[in-house]
Amino acid sequence: MKPEYDLLSISFQLLGDLTNDLAIKYLRFGFIIRTLQIKESIFLLNQLHEKSGSKNREPYETVHTNIYLNSFYINILGAIDNLSWVLHYEFEIIPGANEDNNKRNKISIFHPEFSKRLSSMDRKRTELILEYQPWYKEIKLLRDPAAHRIPLYCPPGILRPEDKEIIQAKKTNLEQTDYSKNPDAYMDNFREMSQIGRFEPIFISNTEKEDTIFSLKRTTDHDFNNFCKLSDSILTMLKINLTNA
Repeated sequence: MKPEYDLLSISFQLLGDLTNDLAIKYLRFGFIIRTLQIKESIFLLNQLHEKSGSKNREPYETVHTNIYLNSFYINILGAIDNLSWVLHYEFEIIPGANEDNNKRNKISIFHPEFSKRLSSMDRKRTELILEYQPWYKEIKLLRDPAAHRIPLYCPPGILRPEDKEIIQAKKTNLEQTDYSKNPDAYMDNFREMSQIGRFEPIFISNTEKEDTIFSLKRTTDHDFNNFCKLSDSILTMLKINLTNA
């Protein structure tokens, strides 16, 4: 059974075991819905691996891909945050904290005070959860669309070294074509220029300091796998402590 299906199975079981209404709300309308969206995103993004080396993608296809790419990462981080709130409301991890006061900033699975209190409740499981802290820090730094002004971007195609002469020749043709006299020829040259290059399944994270290029499938598969394993550890902690309560 794939790990993403285990997450949903455990989650639906927990809905009947949780005693706090807000914990149930964050699990049902937060984590479960986000996990379904994450699954759909990874399914569609993985299909692009088969298109490696094909012609440049159309603008609509590019927009569609980037919607799913950014949704994938926003929902991964949001789902982990949802589970932190489930834990908090069910076991009152940070006394007095809620969405309306400043203590809400401590409701994060890797916040020092939150993880310390979690460890006092279940040290062994907390140690397993903390193994994913370096990955969480990396994803927040490099692949969190909400943390950057510029969203993650999977380009419609990339230019190879051998394409430079071709695009320069097309550019010259375009500059020498008078649109007012021959609009069809002008637009033909423009379309031909847009098709130079090849699609490669990569995506770019833009920051003010630098741009980082990632392999689309390798990176999203890695992040999806870590998301599933981390979430499974948190859900298992919930299940064990509810059973022992």
